[in-house]
Amino acid sequence: MKVVDINGGPPRDTGSAPDGTPVEQLASHMVHVFSLPALPIKQRFSILLNRTCGVLGMDYGYITLPQEPVATVPFHSAKMVLRPPRPGKLTLSHLMSRNRKPLHFDDPDAAPEGEYIDQTGYVPYRFVGAPIIFDGRVYGTVEFGGAKAGDALLTPDRVMLVRILSGLAAGSLVLLSD
Repeated sequence: MKVVDINGGPPRDTGSAPDGTPVEQLASHMVHVFSLPALPIKQRFSILLNRTCGVLGMDYGYITLPQEPVATVPFHSAKMVLRPPRPGKLTLSHLMSRNRKPLHFDDPDAAPEGEYIDQTGYVPYRFVGAPIIFDGRVYGTVEFGGAKAGDALLTPDRVMLVRILSGLAAGSLVLLSD
């Protein structure tokens, strides 16, 4: 059995990381983490959120589940600090759930109109997220945020990784909700 680092490091007994770019390595790691036997879903998501934060250069990541009037955050990265929602503030989670489209920006000037906050209670400097959709139903969102400028821009392949993670999360969340 492979032992997985909760902070998203490579499994201990694989020897070396797969070849390719950091994005390709993360994609391979995503598939690997979901194929491991007997690993609780909370740990799988924690591993993937932590590792994805590193590759995207983000400070935190989380998965939301839609609840009214606010979304819950059952899965989050190690550096995530949740704050109580501010009344009357619209969240990026609700925007993506309503629009059913991914969203990303590399600086606050490119953010959507209005003061949309993330689940930390603040407007992030950088952000990338995607709705978790299965069979036409929105089950939640996968989101990553940063408090400052990053070393690398959110290129289409990096945004696609978040969309792939939302697809992987969809299957697990559907199974948990049935």
